[in-house]
Amino acid sequence: MYKLLIVDDNESDRRGIMRHVNWEELGVVTADAANGKLGLEKALAEKPDIVLTDISMPYMNGIEMTKQIIEQNDKTQVIFMSCFDDFDFALSGIKMGVADYILKPIEIDNLTAVVKNAIQRIEEHKNIENTLDSYRELINKNHSLLTEQFFTRLLFRPSADEALTMQTPFPEINAEDQFRLTLIMSSSPNTDMVDAFAKQLLLKEITENAFCEDKGSYFISCDAYVLGVITDTNSITLNKQVKIFETVQNDFYKASGEKATVCISSCALKMQNLNSSFRYLLQMIKTERFTRADSLTVYNDLSAEMPDMPFLSPTDISSKINKLLDSGNSLEVNAFVNSCFDTAGGIHEIHSKILCFYIVNTINIYLIEKNESFTNIFGSDLGIWKKLVNFNTIQDIKQWIRNILDFTIKYLQERLRSGDRSLVEKIKTRIDTNYASLLSLNQIVDGLYVSTSYANKLFHEQTGKTIYYYLQEVRINEAMRLLTTTNMKHLDIAKKLGYQSNTYFTTAFKKYVGVSPKEYRRIKSDNKAIAWEDEDDDKTS
Repeated sequence: MYKLLIVDDNESDRRGIMRHVNWEELGVVTADAANGKLGLEKALAEKPDIVLTDISMPYMNGIEMTKQIIEQNDKTQVIFMSCFDDFDFALSGIKMGVADYILKPIEIDNLTAVVKNAIQRIEEHKNIENTLDSYRELINKNHSLLTEQFFTRLLFRPSADEALTMQTPFPEINAEDQFRLTLIMSSSPNTDMVDAFAKQLLLKEITENAFCEDKGSYFISCDAYVLGVITDTNSITLNKQVKIFETVQNDFYKASGEKATVCISSCALKMQNLNSSFRYLLQMIKTERFTRADSLTVYNDLSAEMPDMPFLSPTDISSKINKLLDSGNSLEVNAFVNSCFDTAGGIHEIHSKILCFYIVNTINIYLIEKNESFTNIFGSDLGIWKKLVNFNTIQDIKQWIRNILDFTIKYLQERLRSGDRSLVEKIKTRIDTNYASLLSLNQIVDGLYVSTSYANKLFHEQTGKTIYYYLQEVRINEAMRLLTTTNMKHLDIAKKLGYQSNTYFTTAFKKYVGVSPKEYRRIKSDNKAIAWEDEDDDKTS
């Protein structure tokens, strides 16, 4: 059962809400409070899942009460009940974490729908937390896989300068430590690819078992033929390392009948030097393999100039994304995504999702540099990562990244082409021509490549009105015209303008104009009659 607290200084409103809604069917138990002070006390003591509160109350208003409740428990779903005049206050509440609002007088169907939405959000938050807990557990279980990913990126970074800027995400790895790099080639490049992968997996298993008693060793699959081993020089000496690799060579030959080539850097390397050493050793191990397959060579000098040569490496994601977003060419998105995931993300689920994290973060950094916000475009960070965690196939992940890149490109192009002021005018035009069918902010900004929060903020800055207020203004102005120029019934006018009920229409109209639609029509009719009498008097005289 969900606990709901109703806070309103109007006792009849409280009792009406408690009496006319089938709370048992919704799985809700209710409690009530007569003002904000009592509501706060009850909320802190009973910790309700949902708080339904009025804004204007004695002793403590709904906004102050809500602020303190959310500070204590930000998972509480707070729903404002407000009159039309309090709408701006409702918006301020939404900014501080209010889940929803509903206009008075309360319609039971609308209230039920809002409460159902709140319950759905509660369940979604529970599912997200459970999913994130599972994902954290997954990360812990795959610690070795993540460290492999880290060192893989380090080896394949295009320059030492970039490596210098890297932060080690693992407490056991210190960027200032000294490392030794070793490459092992298990098969010749002419070997069948499937067979090459199988032999590399065997070699990796044998090597990891050989180093199992020595901490500070990390194993990286460089490609189908080459295995990289990075060892912390504080944990193992060069002589001991040479003996271990001799044992690895013998065990691998017994298991597979194939010889393994080993190249070791004797010198201790800092993290920023691993990239250049890797490139050199990669060249050397291919030469050694061609000359003598079972060689074990220790290289003392890694400073020799190395000619450019092609080798399998991950794409420079950051650079490619920046170029892609700068060009604004959405036709290149598919090729980019395929190039990333067909190599880096097609083997293991965790690799794919880590790559997604990196891509999204790179996009975010790009947007920040453009004075944009990732969350303004795509919504809350939590919702984004929830989608990623729940993907089950590589196809889903690839399509997700394609959509994010496509939308980002279109968003940037739209902003560049039209600018903020044009965006406001587009929103106005959309409302002016479709006011009867637009029922939500999402509908109003759909296709404009901008979030509802950003659009509402920009609209208010330039017009002094919220988007919703402008929509109501247009509707009421049209209602005033129809009341004075037609004989349409009030109910028909309400339906024509998009109001869900005549009661809601009457309330909104009265708040905006000051009188009911019926009184407005009567006043305007009397004025017309007076005007006609004046015209007749003029003609008579």
